Order: sequence, then C-alpha cells, then structure tokens
Amino acid sequence: MALGIKRTGVERALLRRKGKAARGVLDVKWFIREVDAKINFTMRRRVKVATELVKSKVVLNLSTPVVKTPAKRKVKTGELTKRGKARFKTKRFTRVTGRSKEGEFPHAETTHLMGTVFGTVKKGGKGMWDGFVGTPLSYGVILETRMKRSFLARTLNEQRRTVNKILGKKIKGRALGVVGGFGL
Repeated sequence: MALGIKRTGVERALLRRKGKAARGVLDVKWFIREVDAKINFTMRRRVKVATELVKSKVVLNLSTPVVKTPAKRKVKTGELTKRGKARFKTKRFTRVTGRSKEGEFPHAETTHLMGTVFGTVKKGGKGMWDGFVGTPLSYGVILETRMKRSFLARTLNEQRRTVNKILGKKIKGRALGVVGGFGL
C-alpha cells in the first residue's frame, strides 16, 4: 500500500479492520550529531568564560597593595670614632605596612603572585569541561591553606551565583530547535 493515495472514509475503515491502514506519515530527522556538537561547543565556551571571570576576580582581589614608605635607620659600621664611640651610618630602606590579616585577601608587595594566576579549560569526559584557576607558586598554596588568607576558594564562592548563571543558561540554536522543549 502506498502512502499518499487518497481513500474514502469507507476504504480507510475497511483497511483499519484488516490492519493495513496507514498509521500516518512521520518524518523524523535526527540531528544528534549537530546537537551534541552545539552543546559541546557552547559548554566549552561557557566554562572558558566562567574560568576567565573567576581568574580576573582573583587577580583583582590580589591587587590591593601594601603601603611602602621610605625610611632611614642608623646602622653600626663596626668602626670607632676618635673618641672611641661606635660609628653609625644612615641607611635608607622601605618600610612595608598594611599587610593582610587573617581572613583578608593577601595584599600585594610585588605583583608576582598576581602575574602567575592562570585559568585553563580541559575536557573532563564526554560532553564535560573542567575549568581550573590557580597559581604554580608554592607560597600561593601556603597563603590559601596555612595562613588563612584564602584568595582562590573565597573568590570562587563569591562568584558562585554568576558562574551558575553563565553555565546554566538555556542553549539556543537551529539544531536544538528539535529538542528545545526538553530544557536544552
């Protein structure tokens, strides 16, 4: 029996009784590869954006400088004056004040820690992307864990709502129009 042949109502009823009726024309197109590629591409970009956001906020939080003021102090030279007193020499140095306290973000004496903060995105598995923000410096780990001057975990917790908004948006696109009703 060919689909598309027009039949009268009686003919259709007879064919239904015999079990030979056309069930209907169903045109299904599978776009699973296109949908998978679109989701994969979109999520990789979103994880990259979220990672860069957290990285830039970490650098911003580390950018509070310590206060450096020039100062002078007297230092013994090891020599004696004509009267037998110790000879002193005035040395200039920089006095650093305003260091961070427990619970605060570390204050920057140099910009070395800020300059080494990195953000990378790696494939975690099928359809999964992982974003990493960190520093390769050992004293970054010491500040984060031992000295209670967390800057990585604290920044991530502060940005959690924004990161969730970035990652949780609905994905739109032509290939997804077929499955858009399923919350993708």
